[in-house]
Amino acid sequence: NHTQHLLEIIIKELRERNLYYQTKKEKSFKVRVYNAHINYNSWCRGKILDEKEWKDVEEYIGKKMEDWDPDLDWFDAFKEVEYEDKEYIKEMMENGEDLDLPARIFISTIHAVRSPLRQQGGSLRCHS
Repeated sequence: NHTQHLLEIIIKELRERNLYYQTKKEKSFKVRVYNAHINYNSWCRGKILDEKEWKDVEEYIGKKMEDWDPDLDWFDAFKEVEYEDKEYIKEMMENGEDLDLPARIFISTIHAVRSPLRQQGGSLRCHS
């Protein structure tokens, strides 16, 4: 489908530029990895993690909690996460994105957009 193909091109470009976006289904990054990174950093600063938190971190580090190194940055510690996924999260945060908030860029087809204009059979166009 042509529309889906265009969406894929747009998503690829946004990802290459390390821009945070979301679709109707999900955010542009792996939310569980992001949350585990937050928990790992908290643990490094002395926070005691609950069982769910440390199990999530353990999954991405690939080691039992007693073998974690608090001096190791999450990026290096998370051996079980693809480099590209870690890099994307890191770059977005360095760009000042607040990944806890909804994305500023929402990707969808015109068919999925619900607006008064759309319901009346119209469309909305943006001009630069």
